[in-house]
Amino acid sequence: MRQLSFILILFILSLTSSGQNEAGNWYFGDHAAVNFNTGSPVTLAGSSMRAEAGCAVISDKNGHLLFYTNGVKIWNSIHDLMPNGDSLNGSQIVNQNSVIVPKPQSPGLYYLFTVDAAFDSIGMGYSLINMNLQGGLGDVVLKNISLQHNVIEKVTAVHHCNDEDIWVITHDRDSSFYSFLITLNGIHEAITSTSKTMLHADIGYLKASPAGNLIALPVNTGNILVELYRFNDRTGEITDPIRIFKKEDGVYAYGIEFSPDGKLLYISNGGKHYRLWQYDLGIDDVNEINNSGIVIAEGNNYALQLSTDGKIYIAAVNRPYLSVINEPAIKGKDCIYETDIIDLEGHNSLMGLPNFIQSYFYRPDFSMEGSCYGDVTQFFFAQDKSSDSLLWTFGDGSSGEDDHSNELSPFHSFSDTGSYRVRLIIYHCGKSDTAERDIRIYPMPYVDLGSDTAICNSCSLMLDAGGGYDDYLWEDGSAGQYHRVMESGTYWVTVNNKGCIASDSIRITRSKVKLMMPNAFTPNNDGRNDIFMAVSNEPVTEFNMTVYNRWGSLVFRSRQASDGWDGTCRGETCPAGIYIWEVAYSFYDEAALIKETRRGSLMLVR
Repeated sequence: MRQLSFILILFILSLTSSGQNEAGNWYFGDHAAVNFNTGSPVTLAGSSMRAEAGCAVISDKNGHLLFYTNGVKIWNSIHDLMPNGDSLNGSQIVNQNSVIVPKPQSPGLYYLFTVDAAFDSIGMGYSLINMNLQGGLGDVVLKNISLQHNVIEKVTAVHHCNDEDIWVITHDRDSSFYSFLITLNGIHEAITSTSKTMLHADIGYLKASPAGNLIALPVNTGNILVELYRFNDRTGEITDPIRIFKKEDGVYAYGIEFSPDGKLLYISNGGKHYRLWQYDLGIDDVNEINNSGIVIAEGNNYALQLSTDGKIYIAAVNRPYLSVINEPAIKGKDCIYETDIIDLEGHNSLMGLPNFIQSYFYRPDFSMEGSCYGDVTQFFFAQDKSSDSLLWTFGDGSSGEDDHSNELSPFHSFSDTGSYRVRLIIYHCGKSDTAERDIRIYPMPYVDLGSDTAICNSCSLMLDAGGGYDDYLWEDGSAGQYHRVMESGTYWVTVNNKGCIASDSIRITRSKVKLMMPNAFTPNNDGRNDIFMAVSNEPVTEFNMTVYNRWGSLVFRSRQASDGWDGTCRGETCPAGIYIWEVAYSFYDEAALIKETRRGSLMLVR
């Protein structure tokens, strides 16, 4: 009755690109600042900025701070106001009032896009910063150039498919997205896409996924919380809305962020309840996406922002700390939310966190299902960044031509257990990205509880699931290699070894044969109770009965159940008194051979 199965293990295999630390410094809140260049967050001092909500910051590729802004003023790397860097048109009451974009193929030139309050007339504009001036500290050379009126308090940015040009995306007060392409030649005319949804203008963050293939728009009207869209990073078109509905009345979406692999969406709610939700975007069905929503935290959670360390950090209003989601690519509460994890050392977080080009956090990655030898392992490319083609290499030279695949989600049967270096090359827009990682194929565990059997009424049986496995689970919830049973029933165990699962079950029954042994007999040849012998209601085999006197001397032995003791020993009459007997025998209970041994005493009466 043995069953073997495998557990589906999802590895998020991501690589960190070197020399891409444009998002390595964060300046936000009430003079708060954090540096991520070393991989772990380090609190910084010296910030000149108070940002009630929206803000933005940019560093160079080596993580050196260039400048930061609250949408109204710009400060340089030594925390002085940049020349001409005041009176910008980004409102301080706006959730997303700014984003900074380097001008492609133009070293030292940066566009600062700003957004005014939702119902003011200025809308979205831009300024141009030249970091080649003022000895590398920068100067604002163009300021408050109008770009699009009638926009709301939302702006995000991602790279074009070619990894050089950049899309800046916003939404108007009605139902249209605007995607502006930034190239060497400047800011191009917007690509307009219709969302067909009227939304609440002044609440919530517009976010793109790190791969730039998804856009999340907070709606906050009626029963609609957020809408998800497909974003084409070649054309700038935004299509195929999917609605995420409110699970309770009186709430709104504020902070929004994607997991690094784009498969999970996080939304912080405000209003009647303050909760942090996680949704599974790896599901095709819209109802299932909505049903996947799970609360991972309660309380003071506002802006959410992915970092270069792969974690999501969370602002809390008027708190001298940031909270964190440590494993945002893992479903459920295993994502490990922790509150008040980064001490801002006397400075407060407010409602917002810095707004970045979201593709700064893109890392090509893949996942796999089936890591047990004998499984067919399937690989998945998690973020389709407008790829033209894929090339997989599984590191399994023994498989010949099967060691390579061009499929989106290929299958591969590994030739043996052990480690393999799997590589994925993604070709897109004349460029390529590479993700590779050592994976391990583990042997399938073997569990054998034995054949179905029976035990006597006073007996127990120790079941052994085998040693050396990571986890054991028996039918009663107990965990351990051994399991003692004393009752009839079906018993099962599942073992886990490095994510590989095996199970077995056994049926235990109580023995049906009852062997009766008298406790006294009178060998006086009166024809009644003259012989001491076993009485059984079923045939028995391998019968062996011995009788001993009280000094332990053998007085009788029988190998047939029908052969009893007549009270003599070597032809002599045994005296009256107490004698000890022992019986060993076997019998069949259906197909199972049962062996039992019993002991007792008897009185020989004269």
